[in-house]
Amino acid sequence: MDTHQLKLLKNSVIGDVVQKKQLSESKGQVESLIDQISPSNLHNQVDTDRLIQSSLIIGSLYTNINMEPNHQYLLINVLDGVVKRLVETATVCNCQRVLEYLFRCLRNASIFYKTITTFSNNNRAGIDKDSMQIDDDICSRAAAQLNNIFFSPHLPNLLKHLTSSNRKLVINLITLLTTVNDTRHKASLLSVEGLLDHLAKYIYCDVQKLQIAALKLLGSLCKDYSPAVLAFRQVQMRAIPSLTIFFECKSPQLRLEACKTLVHIIKSQQSDLLRPDGPPTIQLISTIDRPKALELIEQLIRLLDENIEIQIPASSILATILSDATDLEDHACKSGILNKLNDIFQTCLLYEKDEYNVEGSKLSEDNLKLQEGILMIVAALALHLDELRTLIVDAHLLKAIAVSLQHKAKGIRGSAAQCIRALSRSVGVLRTSLVDSGVELTLLSIISNDEENERNKVIALMALANLVCGFSPLKQKLIQNGGVKILVKLTYSKSHKVRLNTLWAIKNMVFAASTELKRFICDQIGYNHFKKLLNDSNSEVVEQVLFVLRNLVTREVDINLVCSGFGGEDKFLEIIEHKFQTNQVEILLQAAYVVNNVATGSYEQKKTLLWRPLICSNLKRLLTHWDERVRAAAVWTLRNLSNSIEGQPYQARSEIRTRMRLLEFDKSLLTLSQDKFSVSEPARLALDGMNT
Repeated sequence: MDTHQLKLLKNSVIGDVVQKKQLSESKGQVESLIDQISPSNLHNQVDTDRLIQSSLIIGSLYTNINMEPNHQYLLINVLDGVVKRLVETATVCNCQRVLEYLFRCLRNASIFYKTITTFSNNNRAGIDKDSMQIDDDICSRAAAQLNNIFFSPHLPNLLKHLTSSNRKLVINLITLLTTVNDTRHKASLLSVEGLLDHLAKYIYCDVQKLQIAALKLLGSLCKDYSPAVLAFRQVQMRAIPSLTIFFECKSPQLRLEACKTLVHIIKSQQSDLLRPDGPPTIQLISTIDRPKALELIEQLIRLLDENIEIQIPASSILATILSDATDLEDHACKSGILNKLNDIFQTCLLYEKDEYNVEGSKLSEDNLKLQEGILMIVAALALHLDELRTLIVDAHLLKAIAVSLQHKAKGIRGSAAQCIRALSRSVGVLRTSLVDSGVELTLLSIISNDEENERNKVIALMALANLVCGFSPLKQKLIQNGGVKILVKLTYSKSHKVRLNTLWAIKNMVFAASTELKRFICDQIGYNHFKKLLNDSNSEVVEQVLFVLRNLVTREVDINLVCSGFGGEDKFLEIIEHKFQTNQVEILLQAAYVVNNVATGSYEQKKTLLWRPLICSNLKRLLTHWDERVRAAAVWTLRNLSNSIEGQPYQARSEIRTRMRLLEFDKSLLTLSQDKFSVSEPARLALDGMNT
């Protein structure tokens, strides 16, 4: 095709999805376009024009693509080799105009492939995409194409064009680098000498699109990669204060990107201050620079007043910050965020009912994503403080949350369940508003739905576990609505996460429960199934089963109930003894507390424990365990064994204490009573019990 024909073809396909699909199905025509992208076509104006038009057409095929797997297969197959040709041609090209279009095509290709890999790895958007299941082969091929760009030996030569005077070329190149940079390893390779100098220059230039592109790349480099932050600080000594100047800009997109980059910098610079049990946190944001932290929160709240394309990422960032920085939650509420969230949510709900809402359209999908983002902010605000949970209820957000639990979109249902999980941590809220809203029935519906995804089931189970904790009135209500049977069925799930959180809910159900309720739950589970769960392949599941047993054996009559179910005291204690043969601390801890609770029973039950060699030898071993919690469990067991039972004959008490001294528990307790750890006090109490 000549240049004129190519222009006509370009004009017909750009912006027309049907024409794009027809062109992508014409393998011969696409191959002729690909052939135009070659270093050999850089030598004369005619060939160069054909190269530019071909790259524009191919670049347009990567945009507005239907995500159906068969179309992805088609496009990946027909455009195979394009990325390599684009990179090789750009490497030897010296024409700024041609490079602009080559990088534009590469940018579109990278965004297309990144979308596929991102969706495959994280199918948690605010909408249901059941028809958009990404094939593993498609995903791996998309990832390979991204690596063809990033790990190309020509990449260093491409980076030199960051000095170009062609602003569109630089924007396309920076966007390309941002898209392919998705790991710490890639960030380390990109953080080469000179790159951050260019970014610092472009961030503070007078071209807004270039500023936004530079901020996005800086944010992606600094995300979870502290060396990039340190390098940027060398270029820009006042990195954090310098970014906050964008808060005064009129452009909401520029303000948003400044906020995102600032959060990445703060998180990464704290990577050396790791929590003992988790990843980097921005908990210390307010201690590093509280005025700037408050300014960041207020700016993000203001961004919620902008258009939906700004609201969605702003809500996501806010949810992330507030879930980590507990000291900023109160400030967010005082800044009027709750009423704003309620207003936005009501607007989203009204749009869903609007006759102009076209399901599957971008606006409809964005509306759902925004709802999910709003719910995640609410969940973050409700995570820690009772006062804020009360404010959330007072702001009439609970009704919106309850409605969202029944939403057709899986992401929204999951986010609503996160809200219930966080709100149900408060006993006050739990016994009033949550009970009245009837959310427990919807949660039961979620966990009993075979079509529901694992993530939502797990979150709903966590929420239910909180709801039934303690003396909650919801226990009986759940039983009446078949909740126990549903939970028991889930203990057979293939997902260890579902089994684990189901057992967590059951553990809370039986805590401080009546013997009748315990008997009902045990009969529903079945003791043979208990034995299978105690040998589960997942250690966390085993730990939770032991915790369930720990909460079951809290009274003499309950101990008899459980022992009888397992075939007698000996068989039950043999199972527990077997759990002492592990080095896994959490399992040891729960096994020790099962024995501890049995030690609160009758004289005969205490005696049974003290005349079992394995129980006694393991208790002695646990008294010197390196983990203080395990030592404490063993000490409290001895304390309970030495406790007198009302009406117990003196001879029986004497026999127990004589046996304990014979086993030299008094010597171990004396040693522990003199150390500086928290077990010293219970050790002294146990000694007093033995000597009284």
